[in-house]
Order: sequence, then C-alpha cells, then structure tokens
Amino acid sequence: MASVRDLNTILVKMVEQTPDCDVEDLVAHCPQATWNQVFLALDNLSREGRVTLRQQGPGHYKVGPAPQRPAGGRVSPQHHN
Repeated sequence: MASVRDLNTILVKMVEQTPDCDVEDLVAHCPQATWNQVFLALDNLSREGRVTLRQQGPGHYKVGPAPQRPAGGRVSPQHHN
C-alpha cells in the first residue's frame, strides 16, 4: 500500500485532471488502496479544503477540486448595512 502522503498526492492530481469524478473511478485507479482507504483520504482532503466531496445518493459520491481561495487563504467577511 502507498503511504498516506502518496495516496493524497495521487488523489489530488486525479481530481484536478478529472473534476467531478466518482469515488469509484478514483478507487479503480488506486489498486494499492482499499475503497475505505481512498474514502478516508478523500474525507481528510475535503476537511483540509483540498477537494470537495458530495454525496449524490446512498453510497454514491462525487469528488471535485476545492474552490479557489483568495490570496492569503482567507475569505473576507461580508458587511451588511
């Protein structure tokens, strides 16, 4: 099995090349990892803001690239008057 860092790198590159892909497609391209390992890596990458993970139905997930953040990595607060 590839290291967690290697798996994360592979997954991020794949998602950048194929936005809005199925988790199953990513699992098929990572034979060195189990479905659970791929999903756990994607869950962690999502929590880190590196990919987006969306449930499309029971057991069906889509993965996309993370939205671009402004320079500095912070979102400016909205001001309402």
